[in-house]
Amino acid sequence: KNNGFAPLVDATVSLVTNQGLAAPYWAYTTSSSSISSLNIGQSKQIDLYFGPDNSISPGVYQFALRINKGTSVIAEMPIVAAVSLDGKGGMLVHVSDIYTATLDDNLQPIPGLEGAQVKLQHETLPDLVFNGVSDSAGEVLFSDIPAGSYYLRGSATKHNDEVVNVTISPGITKTQELFLLNQIISIEWSVNEIAIEDYYEIILSAVFETEVPVAVVVLEPAGIQLPEMKQGATFLGELTLTNYGLINATGIKAKLPPSDDLVQYQFLASIPSVLKPGQIVTIPYQATALKDFNSEEQVQFASYSESPSDSGGSSEVCYYANQYCVESESVCANGQVVGGNTCSTYLYSKDCSTEGGAPGYGGGGGGSGGGSGGVNPGSANLPDLCSPGLLCRLLSAIPGM
Repeated sequence: KNNGFAPLVDATVSLVTNQGLAAPYWAYTTSSSSISSLNIGQSKQIDLYFGPDNSISPGVYQFALRINKGTSVIAEMPIVAAVSLDGKGGMLVHVSDIYTATLDDNLQPIPGLEGAQVKLQHETLPDLVFNGVSDSAGEVLFSDIPAGSYYLRGSATKHNDEVVNVTISPGITKTQELFLLNQIISIEWSVNEIAIEDYYEIILSAVFETEVPVAVVVLEPAGIQLPEMKQGATFLGELTLTNYGLINATGIKAKLPPSDDLVQYQFLASIPSVLKPGQIVTIPYQATALKDFNSEEQVQFASYSESPSDSGGSSEVCYYANQYCVESESVCANGQVVGGNTCSTYLYSKDCSTEGGAPGYGGGGGGSGGGSGGVNPGSANLPDLCSPGLLCRLLSAIPGM
């Protein structure tokens, strides 16, 4: 439609890509490409054809309907074409968790996870979305779904979300398993300021469920506050590794703290490859200072600046962190293998403000972080505890994190 203030005379219409190149062979105008005259307020219909064959990949293709007058482009209108595979198919999704195939209160096997939210989202056409909720058998049936590649997303209360890639094929209904790991372990934390000494004590503790049908392997304590040490000084302590679950933990493997130039760690006991339900293993350790902790020049792992609301100055906190972790796995009643990762974090922090700065972190803080992955209270989840920012930055100081 001509919405301008003068007639359009001797113009041409063409379909081009959004880069201004000629459109591919399968996209073109089918009506006349010439406009001899279009008066003010007058309209002209332009017919377009899109006919991709099997050689064209599914996706979103952007074009423009271009109007030229001579060699000048006087208008362009965006055109979007979505290409998907021909035909429709279906998918029967079965959702399970660690309780699937165990016995309920009536001594009947639990068939699946009821009430889980399940979503199919096309990989290249994100607006093409299908939603469902798992029934009492843990199943969701998707029917008449356009063929193509999709993201299958599952979520449920007190479970970790899960995303897998699936393909809908024309004319058939596929089956797909979707395992949602229960959130069994979370990390709680607090920060205590010792104002006189300009010293900060960061306390981490693991909160977890017991007597569940999966291995729950936990290193305790979750956080170890290192004292200020001189070069050559040692700090001795013990870690305990416990399986709080109801089945064996297998494939147990220690992940030693990454090397750094401040502390050397020695662990004075080996851990078994299998940890039975209720079994406890004690791991003595020795931490040796390679440098003086009180030298600002040498404690350069990370720093954090804070401007407390009750002070006109600002403070800077220097901190150090490293971790000893243990990996494990267990097999659920339905055959699903569940991995685990538990860590003890070595922490050191102090006020390293320049003269005139306000002391400290401003009174400490606290909180908790969930979603640590059923049996995974490890470093991969600790950055979620980023409020206040001090703890996040502390943990980001761990080499390799």
